[in-house]
Amino acid sequence: MPHDPLTAEQREIRELVRALAREQIKPLAAEIDKSAEFPWDVVELFRENGLFGLMFDEEHGEVLVRMR
Repeated sequence: MPHDPLTAEQREIRELVRALAREQIKPLAAEIDKSAEFPWDVVELFRENGLFGLMFDEEHGEVLVRMR
C-alpha cells in the first residue's frame, strides 16, 4: 500500500474540492473563460464550504482565519 502523506482531514478537503470543481465549476468553465470576468460565485461557493480561509496546524496554534 503506497504511503499517503495526507491526513484524513486533508483527504476529505481534497475530495470536497474535487467534487465542487467537477459538479459546480466545470459546467461553468467555458463561460467563465469566454466572459473573462472574475468568477465571484466560485469564491462564494468555496466560502460556503469552508474553503476560503487560512489554516494552521496544531503545532502553530491550530487556527482557522476566515476570509470575508
